Amino acid sequence: TVGGTNGKGSTCALLTEYLRAEGCRVGTFTSPHFLRFNERIAIDSQPVTDDVICKAFAEIEAIRGDISLTYFEFNTLAALAIFSQAELDYWVLEVGLGGRLDSVNMVDADIAVVTSVAIDHIDWLGDCIEGIAREKTGIARKGCLLISGVNPPPQSIELTANEIGAHLQQKGRDFHFSVADGHWSWQGNQQEFTDLPMPKLPLENAATVIAVLSYAGIALSQAKLATLFNTTTLTGRFQTVAHNPQVIIDVAHNPEAATELATGGDRHRHGGRSQSPWREGGTRSGGPSFGVRGARPLGLISFNDLQAPTAPASSKIPTTASPMTSALGALSSVSAMAGTGISAARTGMRTNTPVCLAVIALLRRHGHPMTRSESCGAHLFVNAVPAKVNPLKFAQP
Repeated sequence: TVGGTNGKGSTCALLTEYLRAEGCRVGTFTSPHFLRFNERIAIDSQPVTDDVICKAFAEIEAIRGDISLTYFEFNTLAALAIFSQAELDYWVLEVGLGGRLDSVNMVDADIAVVTSVAIDHIDWLGDCIEGIAREKTGIARKGCLLISGVNPPPQSIELTANEIGAHLQQKGRDFHFSVADGHWSWQGNQQEFTDLPMPKLPLENAATVIAVLSYAGIALSQAKLATLFNTTTLTGRFQTVAHNPQVIIDVAHNPEAATELATGGDRHRHGGRSQSPWREGGTRSGGPSFGVRGARPLGLISFNDLQAPTAPASSKIPTTASPMTSALGALSSVSAMAGTGISAARTGMRTNTPVCLAVIALLRRHGHPMTRSESCGAHLFVNAVPAKVNPLKFAQP
């Protein structure tokens, strides 16, 4: 079972693909979907058919009686029913929200994974990192492995693991990774892998996945790991959808994910060499505030998905009741203002969460006018600013 604020999808994808490379038959349950509901329930990385899902729904409906089930509970039960009939070697299950009280946690998993802990879904999980970490660690089981990719970890991860009686393996203590010269290395559990290619998915998650496989006793091969990181991708996670100009979409929807998008994009542009674009950093109630240096700025435009953004006439951004239409309009406006050489990333949303539009302007000429993006509540505006002055601001809606 895989829980965490960010990185669950990437972790599930990497685990699934490595296990498949080992010749295993794998069922993967993830959420949300992009285009079709079937994406949530996959066997050997292929979404199951409509008929299979409808049959599972019918079975659930026939026995639930007067028990009320939510959309996600129906979804989870359908996945479990389908997997139980499919003769699988492994089930990879992604937690929906939180962990301890999530419907996926009805399964006593042999291995629990916490990918990251950050502020998100405050209405449900609160705004205390220690409390959020406790909820997410609640997917662990007595006598079973708990792999934590959270570094540095909140104290409540170890405290909760001890209370449950889980065998905790913690990134930064029990296993480590490092980056050098466009490659990376992993050490832990009396194993070491060096000169690994930079993954197409977040590096932090890749390091956690190696730990899961290693501590689970699955044979690890340098060649298979290299293939895994060279080839495994995920829809909506730093996904290139167009070239010239380069357009990248990403589903980042909170400050931690947006920061990973920014640094991941920088690493991608430099062939795997990590070159952080941040000049200074800090935190505040609305999230991180950074300044960007050099000619590769990151701008973030955020607005509430429950009402239309308003913008000054000078911004040329269409005001509409549709958040996605507004996002596309903003993307077009920023592209037109910044000229050629744009690399843009559009972030998606989950229900009742802010929609973020991240725009990464990759300028071909040093000193070209850049864009400055600021957000505050449901208000959105973009205006031109001098080069090398491009603050990134996250504001609470």
